[in-house]
Amino acid sequence: MRVAINFGRAADVPAGRSTLIGVGMGIQITKVERTITERNLMLGIDLIALRNVAGSNREFSRMARRTYGLDPVKAALHARVARRVW
Repeated sequence: MRVAINFGRAADVPAGRSTLIGVGMGIQITKVERTITERNLMLGIDLIALRNVAGSNREFSRMARRTYGLDPVKAALHARVARRVW
């Protein structure tokens, strides 16, 4: 599986369109930043799987809170970002 991670947005790209920043542009991503990004991405993928198991949004919120200690808004955000990237 190939994963492209968006680290920013170019000024000339219209809103809603993302580009890859950092690839071939001289921007250095530290090992810590890459590790944090990968960990958040894996959390999002786990939350997508959890959402597929849950029967409703309310149940998903409860399961995310019990399993990962996340509030519903952050859980949905992590899942949304992972769905876009993955």
